[in-house]
Amino acid sequence: MVSAYNEKIEYTSEQKKCLEYSGDKTLLVKGYAGAGKSVFVQGMALKCLRDFPDKSVAIFTLCHTLTSATNDVMKRNCSEDEYDRLEVRTLVKYLFEVYKAMGGKSAIVYDKVRARLIKEALGEHKKKFGEHRFQKLEIDFWCDEIDWMKGMDVTANDMQYYLTLPRKGRGGEVRMSKVDRVEAFRIFFQYERLLHSKHLIDWEDVPIYISRHIKDIPNDKVFDYVLLDEAQDFSLATIRAVRGLFRRNMYIGMDANQRIYSRHWTPKQVPLQTITKKLTKSLRTTVQIDALAESLRVHNDKSLDEDDKSLRAIPEKTGNIPVICRCKSIDEEKQYVTDIVKQYLKKYENKISIGIITSLNEYVDTFSSWMTDANIYHEEVSKDSTFSMSTKGVKIANLYNAKGLEFDVVIIPCFVEGVYPYRIRSDNTDTIEELLVKYRNFAYVSMTRAKKMLYITFSGDNGSRFIDEMDSNLYERAGIAFDIKVGTDVKLPPMYNGTISEKTSSENVDATGGLKEFFESRGLKVVDKRENKGYLWVLGKKEDISDIVKEAQSKYKAGGVYTDGQGQYDKYGPAWKTRCKR
Repeated sequence: MVSAYNEKIEYTSEQKKCLEYSGDKTLLVKGYAGAGKSVFVQGMALKCLRDFPDKSVAIFTLCHTLTSATNDVMKRNCSEDEYDRLEVRTLVKYLFEVYKAMGGKSAIVYDKVRARLIKEALGEHKKKFGEHRFQKLEIDFWCDEIDWMKGMDVTANDMQYYLTLPRKGRGGEVRMSKVDRVEAFRIFFQYERLLHSKHLIDWEDVPIYISRHIKDIPNDKVFDYVLLDEAQDFSLATIRAVRGLFRRNMYIGMDANQRIYSRHWTPKQVPLQTITKKLTKSLRTTVQIDALAESLRVHNDKSLDEDDKSLRAIPEKTGNIPVICRCKSIDEEKQYVTDIVKQYLKKYENKISIGIITSLNEYVDTFSSWMTDANIYHEEVSKDSTFSMSTKGVKIANLYNAKGLEFDVVIIPCFVEGVYPYRIRSDNTDTIEELLVKYRNFAYVSMTRAKKMLYITFSGDNGSRFIDEMDSNLYERAGIAFDIKVGTDVKLPPMYNGTISEKTSSENVDATGGLKEFFESRGLKVVDKRENKGYLWVLGKKEDISDIVKEAQSKYKAGGVYTDGQGQYDKYGPAWKTRCKR
């Protein structure tokens, strides 16, 4: 088996034992970050395809980016016949296809309409049952509460079941007695009534419907073998629905230490008969990076079940000690980050993968603008873009889209309060600790994407409290001296829509015009929204415009991404988009 970069993969003894499993129970493989869970999933898929040449196999992942990376690997390793019998899909989208194939006709409700319906439901609750403090809670709380309820497979007919569920993952900011939970369910009931009157559903309604009508799943939507990657972030309702998608067996890869959503399930709840095997050694990263990440992660141990603890063994690879750099200003931090990227690209002649990772989606655009200003070609890794992990270079991603991916070098800029962790607006001890567990996982996932070197940067006096939790003997300090002050209500530092500096290089730019004029002179249709902090859109399919885009990238050093026109915000159809201001 080879990786997406065509590098040979040697299975460890632990992975071999997992791949040799042939029992009837569902195999649950738990592993430390970088221990090779995805390799196991891909390897087991290949084994099923080769051992059973008349059987079908599906790999389902959490997000589009991991699906794309997995597909790159499987293409390299499968014969034509094997690839024809394989599906690599994002699970949530595949379940929606199954729902439609089963005759489901309702459409998915989107955020603005959903918020309005919840507001109406709160008003209906007030009319029927009088005033209650729950009616004054923010709409966002009810969005999260309803998502959690549906993720736990609760419907409008399941009040008694809901009342028995511990509110794991929901924090303690809004305390609920049993009487309060009756009122919460009544609000939920009113919302469901309004939702269905509009012939709408939530995403989590899809697996709920499927799990209750498993016998109605069309045969052509069912596979002989199903494999799940990053399963710790699927909901209970989703896992229950997946039971109807395989005929023979299912194999699952997961790690509770990398959970980034407030979703929890156990095999007993599903129910599934499982056998658990563990991968304990990090194959991705070095001793030095592993030790620093573990010094942060260990603070979460008290929140984990015993079975999820002690999964770690020391990696065999060694490397340089990670660097944490404090800069005087955001402009200085931008310069530090782009200088690091340029040094690595020059040293390795662009044959190196560099991941710039953030926990906030809006920062992807910010860091992309940093690269554009520095004339560094890069790709944004997102669900609405077309990219390939089989090519080296600079990739910018939020941590949700970085799940399951790896890079030679990882840089985590803006490692500050308000980002790591995100704003914590509570003085309740239980709520704070639950949120800190979640955001430590965010930082841990970001750090453990690194194979060879890790840089963490921040500017000013607002460094993350997580730096204080890390062992200071395990990283090198750069920039100006720093001490971390731990707080619970620190304002998010100002960031920028677009570039931090308005200066752009004129190197390699025609005197006759910029990018817009260049593309128009080549006969392509262009939509320019950059003055309103949007994108320059070059319309057309990738195969039709890629040669001209490559020419523009070389001439103008413009970073950008292709979109397939299927994303929520891709109203122009297939295109290439960039924020480069040239």
